[in-house]
Amino acid sequence: GKLRCCVCLDIYACASGLAFMDDYRYTQWLREHWDIAAVEMESGAIAKVCWVNEVPFMQIRSISDVIGNKNPNEFYEFKAVAEKNSARLLNLVMQSGKLPR
Repeated sequence: GKLRCCVCLDIYACASGLAFMDDYRYTQWLREHWDIAAVEMESGAIAKVCWVNEVPFMQIRSISDVIGNKNPNEFYEFKAVAEKNSARLLNLVMQSGKLPR
């Protein structure tokens, strides 16, 4: 069956790389040329191992801070919201017994 969820989700392409992204111009280039909305450093390796071994994998990410934003408290302001949304979504997936495709 379909998952029913009270969490608002926007699904975008996310890249994984070896560098911490702190260059606003480069992130804009990625968005314009590759339609990448976010870059992270952790999940790419896990996804690759799962893919090679034919193990289902789902990444749940919340954007906690935005390059170029001058709000020093941005991460902390969104942390609690991200935690709740991620937990609610993961709980729904676990209850369903299968990963969405």
